[in-house]
Amino acid sequence: TAPRAVREIGVAWLDGHPDTPPVAAFKRFLLGRRGQLLP
Repeated sequence: TAPRAVREIGVAWLDGHPDTPPVAAFKRFLLGRRGQLLP
């Protein structure tokens, strides 16, 4: 019945720079779940 706390979190990166494999995997994870990470 109490109001729910909400927080917006953003992620940014520079185009044109090579990603390490962990960074590339994290970006794929985030971009593949846009709008689905929180209920």
